[in-house]
Amino acid sequence: MRSLKRALSVVSAISQSHIGLSLQDLATQLDVPAASMHRLLATLEDEEMVVRSPSNRRYFIGPSAMNFESASVRSRRLQQIPPGPLARAAIISGQTVFLTEMIELKAVCVALAPGRRAGILHVVLGREMPLHAASSARILLLDAADAQIVGLLDGMTPEPCAGPAPTSPQEVLSRVQLARRRGYDVCDNELDLGKWSVSAPVRDAMGRIRQGVTLVADSGRTRRQGTRENLIRLTRQAAAELSAPARAGKQLSAVKHGHGLTAIPAGAHPRAV
Repeated sequence: MRSLKRALSVVSAISQSHIGLSLQDLATQLDVPAASMHRLLATLEDEEMVVRSPSNRRYFIGPSAMNFESASVRSRRLQQIPPGPLARAAIISGQTVFLTEMIELKAVCVALAPGRRAGILHVVLGREMPLHAASSARILLLDAADAQIVGLLDGMTPEPCAGPAPTSPQEVLSRVQLARRRGYDVCDNELDLGKWSVSAPVRDAMGRIRQGVTLVADSGRTRRQGTRENLIRLTRQAAAELSAPARAGKQLSAVKHGHGLTAIPAGAHPRAV
């Protein structure tokens, strides 16, 4: 019983950390001898309850543990206070910026930073975003195999949307493939009429997508030259800052060198939208 309690404590501690925890972190936090923690982590890793990053040796929640999450654990994923990079992007742009995460094969808004120009939006904290029509949902599919994406969408009835969003699995797959190539996804007058959004992936230390950052703006206001490029850059930078340290540098480099964009220094403001 004691070993089971320790194992549950380890999985719980790891699940609450976005940057992973080292063996020493866990031993200190849970007051468990390092040798005992090493044996426990080895067992949990064998059962895929946890995974270890080969680059920084930190532990992250594994696929088996995700399947056993209770509703109460999932509800705790909702962040009433948005993380710093999310809030900063909302302040700089004046737009609403939010995080999505895949929970039980549903893309759910888990954190939200309202902007000065929010207006009426489809998204609220805890709401499921449609996989076919929202860039905030599609961005979570980038790592999945094409056949998995088609299979996931095949049995779903597309949610009615205000605009001309893709509806068939193949149409959605084409959008996902485009997002893979450029590193972000966009919606323009699809889920909400008059709204434009851009989404970028947040990755863990293993390089896997765990969340997506999405910025929503009025479509008309973003048509000025350079405005959308600025917002894409800001969104990708926020996603890089939320990614695990082992991945953040690579993503920031992609922001700086991709599509002629340069990173926004802390405290700087792009042209107002």
